[in-house]
Amino acid sequence: MLSQVENETIPCVLNADYAITEYRDPQDRPYWLVGSKKPLPVSGTTNLSWLEWDHNEVYLSLRETGSVAALLKHMLGILRFWEDEMKQNAPDVSFCMIASYDYGEPDEEDGVEPSVTLRFWADRGDPSVADTENPEHYAQPVLVHYVSKAAQRN
Repeated sequence: MLSQVENETIPCVLNADYAITEYRDPQDRPYWLVGSKKPLPVSGTTNLSWLEWDHNEVYLSLRETGSVAALLKHMLGILRFWEDEMKQNAPDVSFCMIASYDYGEPDEEDGVEPSVTLRFWADRGDPSVADTENPEHYAQPVLVHYVSKAAQRN
């Protein structure tokens, strides 16, 4: 399906619902949240990668976009927007973004439409957040994209 949108220009999705804001915990460690969220109550022992995993979820459904191709273009537009924001606002931080595609079950009586779930977190070297090294282990398609601080300087 990505091949249908592969050769098209994918515009950034500029929307405050997808904007990224940096916050600081009591130990002055940075963490990032998507959307117009307020800082979360965190302690100096909070695993910030898991906090970002739990709170930086964007769900997109076929109902919102009308077609699978439009759904994938919207997904890629959000990822592009996030990457641009990360490079501009946090150039010394590496991030991981993951997009998972759910085929849904449209043939079932109470069918579930195809959907995409997007997440991101700062890479703090915590491998337990998601298995991004082995995306073939996922049951449905997964796109993993790294925004590394080394690449951001180029």
